[in-house]
Amino acid sequence: MIRRLSRKQKCLAAFLFAAVLLLVSVGLYRLIPPEPVRFERYTRQLLEDSLLQDTLTLHYTLADPDGWGLEPSYATLGSFPDGDAIAQAAMLENQYAILDSFHSEDLRAEQALTLDILKTQTENELALMKGYFLQNFISPSLGTQAQLPTLLAEYAFRSKGDIDTYFALLEDLDRYFSDLMDFVDIQAANGVGPEDNTIDRICEQCEDFIGRGDASHFLQAAFVEKCSSCDFLSDDERQSLADAHAKQLTDCVFPAYRNLMERLKSLQGTCKVQGGLATCPNGTDYYEALVRKETGSSLTIPQIQERLYRQLLADIQKVQSLPQDTASGADPYEKLDAAKMLQLLQNSILNDFPALTDVDWELKQIQDELADYASPAFYLTPPIDAQETNTIYINPTEQMSGVELFSTLAHEGFPGHLYQTNYFSSTDPDPLREVLSCGGYIEGWATYVESWFCTEAEGVWSGASLYWLERSMNLCLTSLLDIGIHGHGWSLADVGSFLDGFGISDQAAVQNLYQYILENPTNYLKYYLGYLSFADLRTACENALGDAFDLRAFHEAVLTTGPCPFDILEDEVFERLDISQPLSPAS
Repeated sequence: MIRRLSRKQKCLAAFLFAAVLLLVSVGLYRLIPPEPVRFERYTRQLLEDSLLQDTLTLHYTLADPDGWGLEPSYATLGSFPDGDAIAQAAMLENQYAILDSFHSEDLRAEQALTLDILKTQTENELALMKGYFLQNFISPSLGTQAQLPTLLAEYAFRSKGDIDTYFALLEDLDRYFSDLMDFVDIQAANGVGPEDNTIDRICEQCEDFIGRGDASHFLQAAFVEKCSSCDFLSDDERQSLADAHAKQLTDCVFPAYRNLMERLKSLQGTCKVQGGLATCPNGTDYYEALVRKETGSSLTIPQIQERLYRQLLADIQKVQSLPQDTASGADPYEKLDAAKMLQLLQNSILNDFPALTDVDWELKQIQDELADYASPAFYLTPPIDAQETNTIYINPTEQMSGVELFSTLAHEGFPGHLYQTNYFSSTDPDPLREVLSCGGYIEGWATYVESWFCTEAEGVWSGASLYWLERSMNLCLTSLLDIGIHGHGWSLADVGSFLDGFGISDQAAVQNLYQYILENPTNYLKYYLGYLSFADLRTACENALGDAFDLRAFHEAVLTTGPCPFDILEDEVFERLDISQPLSPAS
């Protein structure tokens, strides 16, 4: 016999069920971490996963990986795409879905900023999937094989374990290059591998790196010098390690570069396209996505072109308006050496830029074996968890001096890369923010402060203003060439005709410039469009604030926000400066 519940019993049962459900819900809620905690764990995991995939990057990012609980099971230089575009796209879509599960309104302000940056970068990476096989990992100047020697030479030995890891990385080099060439082979099979001229230039660069291929190599000298300053090594250990390193060079490093050259030479004649990205399948769409990623600008290609031409016209008019005796007389900066210039810059930025605790720095020369293919100068960032010396490299083949060298040191040092990197680190950002790549912001800032320096230097020598205008016009022309070659498919003849209209007719110079831009799409744009984005943002703030505009406060807002796409930077700077009506940077 089934006994029916009375109304009173039903009400009691319903009440008990609701109470139990509430208790379970509260219990489950307590098991779910708050949104800020969940996001912090996620970004920490992103950083750790990234660093564990590449021991060289891990070493340069963290001086003490053990302190972070990171213990790689083996040393590796990393890997390259395996040719599975579908799997890569699926991974990115999954990553975006995870990011989309976070709610900005539930995060701390700095976390919401990081979320916006990560979502934008993931969107950019997804857009780049249109040209998956057009990714460029190898070129004479900025390719993997060209950048690696300096990173190996500067690999810090903080312990015996670091030396062991360094040796393991040398042993991994042939596998690493083989992995790189597997992807290049896939590109070649699709007709979009490197052109013959590029292959010849890469092989020439590799030959220069190998040199005589013996113990006189600069990597051997760098290794011995680093070991000599390691107080945890005895003299016998130093000698033994020096002998072992010389053997590693002849057994691992030089053969890896020779194998790379052999595989590259086997691809000669396989490239089916002649010219920039626009001549490749899906190349135009890929280039637009690459510009957005590398420059951090959301402007369309036509909008970028319009902005460039507008700036070029303005610079030409300024040059024409300068007095005829501008730059007359000797450059007073010719008497200063690089170290003195950097010291002067460090002390002269206090009025216009926020204060920064003193940082240690040193100047070095780029090795002769790399000089012909290296940049005029570059800055090597220190680990994010240690106060180590900041290093700026200068290319001796450039023979820079005077205002040119001074401007370059402003770019690389104060208030450029060195200052910007250390200032942002001093704000205690999420560690992930310190390793995210935002080239348009980073190189744009360094170019922007070149302009600032030249404006300041006008009071010392009128030639500084002319120097900057000429540099600005050169960067503008090369940026327009970048769009012409990769966005519109310009040939060498087209480039020659364009430059001839500006009085540039040296055929060797035209050929070299065309080849460099062909091999390094968006590189000039990253610098110059980044600079224009900062200049336009400053103008927008000046227009909005009028007499209340303060240059130091503007710089502080930019630097505290840190590297990010310019749409995001504009919103952040306007909020920090209490500007209610955003103005388009392009206006």
